[in-house]
Amino acid sequence: MPFRRRVSLSLLTACLIAVVAACGSSLGSGPPANSGASPSAGGGASPQATAPERLCALFREIRQASAASGGVLASKEDWNRRIAWTEQILAAAPTELHAEAVVYLQLVKDRADLVAGYGYVAVQQLPADVRTAFIAAHQDEQLVANRLIDFTTSSCGIG
Repeated sequence: MPFRRRVSLSLLTACLIAVVAACGSSLGSGPPANSGASPSAGGGASPQATAPERLCALFREIRQASAASGGVLASKEDWNRRIAWTEQILAAAPTELHAEAVVYLQLVKDRADLVAGYGYVAVQQLPADVRTAFIAAHQDEQLVANRLIDFTTSSCGIG
């Protein structure tokens, strides 16, 4: 495999692992209840501003659930919970990062569809060629989603 392709695949694998680590799994008590409060974009805040507190709270709750479960999504229910978490992230995302949150939600749904075809095995248990092909096919989407994840983890002090 040419060096550039290996580096690209290594970077994509690292991005996939970062997303799994950043958002963890939703095993356990299920998605948090929506607070009912309207998410605030910080009064027209730019992505350099502080994330809305609901978004920070969601990422913290996801991290806690991930730590409790070992970060493994291994059933349809687990993936449905993950999708529900991500829908709440979309609702809480600042206006400036709405497009990134939409892409992130679709990426999570695409992962769920992928693992469904393999009996909901953990992503790490997928055949290497399947995992590699998925990463390559979703490289651009992952880079877009990473902007939301990076903004939230840095602005919320999650790291």
